[in-house]
Amino acid sequence: MGNFLGVRLTRNQKQSNENIDIINFLKKKKMKDIYEIVEIIRDYYPTNQTFTQDEFCDAFQLLLDEYCERLFLILENQHNPDGAIDLYESLATCVILCGDEFDLKIEFVFQLFDFNKNETIELDELILNNQASIRGLCKIASLPPPTLKQIEEYSMAIFKDVDSDKGGTVSLDEYKNWIKFNWELQDFFLKYANVQTFENAERRCTEFKFTFEKLFNTIVGNTAEFVDANILDSILTQELKLTQDGNMNILMNVLKATSKVDCPNIKEGQIYKKSYLSVMKSWGAFDSTDINGDNKLSIDEIKYLIYAYEGDKPDEDRLQYEMEQLDKDNSGYVSRKEWIEYLCIDPNNASKAAFRSDLKVLFLQYDQDRSGFLTKQELLQLLQQQMSSYTAIYQAKGGKDLQDYNGMVNSITETIMEQIEGKYQTGRVSWSQFKIFMEKAYVEMENLKEFLNSLL
Repeated sequence: MGNFLGVRLTRNQKQSNENIDIINFLKKKKMKDIYEIVEIIRDYYPTNQTFTQDEFCDAFQLLLDEYCERLFLILENQHNPDGAIDLYESLATCVILCGDEFDLKIEFVFQLFDFNKNETIELDELILNNQASIRGLCKIASLPPPTLKQIEEYSMAIFKDVDSDKGGTVSLDEYKNWIKFNWELQDFFLKYANVQTFENAERRCTEFKFTFEKLFNTIVGNTAEFVDANILDSILTQELKLTQDGNMNILMNVLKATSKVDCPNIKEGQIYKKSYLSVMKSWGAFDSTDINGDNKLSIDEIKYLIYAYEGDKPDEDRLQYEMEQLDKDNSGYVSRKEWIEYLCIDPNNASKAAFRSDLKVLFLQYDQDRSGFLTKQELLQLLQQQMSSYTAIYQAKGGKDLQDYNGMVNSITETIMEQIEGKYQTGRVSWSQFKIFMEKAYVEMENLKEFLNSLL
């Protein structure tokens, strides 16, 4: 279908939209606010297909407040206060820009154009849907909207792809899949409307991962495992454009420390590829969710960061907790520095300012309900699994009392949990506490192995 919307996103792209204040205002609204406007329209303007400025401000005042007249002029084709605007274009624009879940917004826009209420839309309805949604967003993004003929041709070209079961109509599920995985539309939403989705955040994170791996391979070749830190520093500084904000120093320190953890015998001044890819994954996850490129994330953006990095959608309780853990300066935002340090073992200790991606994998493996916490029982299972290979060795060498052995592993869990609970009193551990727990556990497990070896 070609690049219909002409969108190309670049890393850390700054927004330049004269209507960004309206977009940010609408992002604070939810679908319940939209439905209140729908009720007003049903009660007072049940037959309207278009609105004059007075009618629009009367119906949408509760939603738009001081932005009513301005949005009317934006959507009116000639920017004429004496003109009229389309009801469906007005609603579709406000819905897409509001800050609620993307699925809820898709469902509303779909149902808005399901005129015969049979839970499918036909080609003519899809044309009207695209006409209202795309033209409305182009107007608020200060872009020349496509002509009606262009939208009709576009809709006809993609209808067969959207109608995946070839039934001659498009169901809600087909419509959702098209919207969510049409990267041209997704990038348009992201660039011009500040609208992010889980699917697009994940896709962009994957693209950044491949970009960073390609960068490493370009420097030293596809098979090399190490790169000179100074060379990498120079190229990343140029590639990431981080000469002013201090994040480059943080990044390089973490890369060096992580390389030493992952490869203890590494030569001084080198970066290990495995460590580099682990660290840059987190960097790419941040990039993929930092919509306006200002190097800080709001709580609404954090849910996409967690999804891009972990692959799971956090619930509201976990989201609030993670925000409290990440936002160390209580600014209401999470900086890139706070995000990177959150994943390190101990960012305040230069020798431990390293990623432990293996720990994060372990944590996620046993956090089966994705609550962001592990219980004492889950920690016990984790340690038993970590010691399982040694359990077999212990028995093969003549260790007889496996019950006593398991009791020792259980004792390690109890001892460390008591130390943690003495400070937190929660009966469970978060990711931040888990890093402390496992650091202590590794020491205790090594001591246990040495003790048992002395008995065999």
